[in-house]
Amino acid sequence: GVNLPRQPCRSPIRPSAVSHGAEGAGGAVRSNRPQPIPALLSPMAFMRRLPAVLRRFRVPKRGVVHIGAHQGQELPLYEAFGFQRQVWVEPQPGVFERLKGVLPQRAGVWAFNVACGDAPGEATMHVLENNAGLSNSLLEPALHLEEYPAYTRGGTLQVPVVRIDDLLAEHGVDASGFSLLTLDIQGYELHALRGAPRLLGAVDAVLS
Repeated sequence: GVNLPRQPCRSPIRPSAVSHGAEGAGGAVRSNRPQPIPALLSPMAFMRRLPAVLRRFRVPKRGVVHIGAHQGQELPLYEAFGFQRQVWVEPQPGVFERLKGVLPQRAGVWAFNVACGDAPGEATMHVLENNAGLSNSLLEPALHLEEYPAYTRGGTLQVPVVRIDDLLAEHGVDASGFSLLTLDIQGYELHALRGAPRLLGAVDAVLS
């Protein structure tokens, strides 16, 4: 997770209370309110509890921006919580095509085939074999290969990079329509957050 400054979010929720492996978005949320912090959970177990955790911390249901969407595994949880407005960002072309196939076909749902960073341009994505694209990253793999020896280097691909604030503005998507920002981008979260000051000022919670 990444510790965020206290001011950008109206009700900051820090994503670093739980930090596990890379398989799916994981983490715990904190609020300024004096409430117990959820027990440590695996990423999968935490995400299954996500709607209850969001309700517990009174996160509004305005909408969610999910950076590093993969194939939209969290979609049922967001739908169960009541997020009608959804932005999904996934840079891997093949994975993105599968993502589009599962997303709701309704107004207020957007999908973008780009990566998010602190400046626009192009970046090299490092591909790992044997994990369906879950651990591919704009950062060089290091400890990940030691912790998961079944994953091996599979080459690289070039992906476009945008600032998330610029992406939303370009497509006429109002940042104030979202209350949750989720990032699952294999260590590149801080770069993406630096490109999202406007969105950070709008959301009530950040999950990483």
